[in-house]
Amino acid sequence: HAAPRGGAATRPRRRRRQRRSLSDDPKRGGGDPRTLVNVMYRIKKYQYVFYKHALLHGLNVSACLAKAPPRVRGRLFRAYWLSLNAAYTHEFFLQTLVKRRVLPQPAMLALNKLLMAGSSVAAIGVLWRFVDFRVAGASLVLNFTHRHHDFANVLGLALVARGFRVLAER
Repeated sequence: HAAPRGGAATRPRRRRRQRRSLSDDPKRGGGDPRTLVNVMYRIKKYQYVFYKHALLHGLNVSACLAKAPPRVRGRLFRAYWLSLNAAYTHEFFLQTLVKRRVLPQPAMLALNKLLMAGSSVAAIGVLWRFVDFRVAGASLVLNFTHRHHDFANVLGLALVARGFRVLAER
């Protein structure tokens, strides 16, 4: 009678306990889409898509092509930058505190709501003053029609926007 090879057959299997975090896809969990966690998940998902195309690609391309780029030292831009970075870093930090059972999930959700609201309010001023919505809209369209090619999409977007700007100046 030979011993099992590698010892894998003799080890008991551990059952993994599933944890629910704000970033889990509610479709996989089969949960009620109206729960606070699932509603916040969808809001964060749409907020990210909006951020990516309006405040990342839209702002960067618009600022590169602007005759007067945003003043980084201005109050408006500093408030936007601070709240954006605080929202990103605190979201991950708060999730870690929940996983380690230092912070209850309802408290994390309340703080996340505050971060989402604060960063959204700070972004509105930057959006209205510095983002060309045609560029942001084109970035969104490219995201869905030419997926997984962010670098090529943004480069093409910048070149086309620059071309239109040169033609408009003639």
